[in-house]
Amino acid sequence: LTANSRVKVVLEREAQREKAIEAFGAWSERSDIKDGVEYVEKMRAGWSERTTRIDNV
Repeated sequence: LTANSRVKVVLEREAQREKAIEAFGAWSERSDIKDGVEYVEKMRAGWSERTTRIDNV
């Protein structure tokens, strides 16, 4: 392990943090998604139904 290894890890984490900040609120201007919580709950319900069907095959 070298001194440069630590710098690389810190820079990679900072880049990931910046990407997350840019994505925050990405759906705020969408007119088809009125309530983000309700939208995500519907998506998750669909995932549950699909995994149940897969398990039953």
